[in-house]
Amino acid sequence: MKTVTCNLLRKNKKNNNKKTVALDVEGISQGQWTTFLLELNLMKKAWKPYGVNVELKAHSIKKIIAQGTSNGETLREARRDSKKVKEYGIRYNNLERSNVSSVHGSKRSY
Repeated sequence: MKTVTCNLLRKNKKNNNKKTVALDVEGISQGQWTTFLLELNLMKKAWKPYGVNVELKAHSIKKIIAQGTSNGETLREARRDSKKVKEYGIRYNNLERSNVSSVHGSKRSY
């Protein structure tokens, strides 16, 4: 059984209303659990403009949210420079065009 606790706090001028929800989830796989936590995080972000601050507590939730909301920054750093890729593509296309033969067997020049 996996447990997530949500503390809902609405900041108001008169008083602070704090409500707590505890969800005990059974029969969920690791992938489903990750998706579930990411969806709760989306709900948290959606309610923030309305003055509702949600605090999520679960085992390794920070790591799950960090990996689930990344947009591949580490992959981009490992890629080659885009200029080099572009230059390689142009050179490859020129090489390919110079070796193209027509139907009759003679080479075309571009």
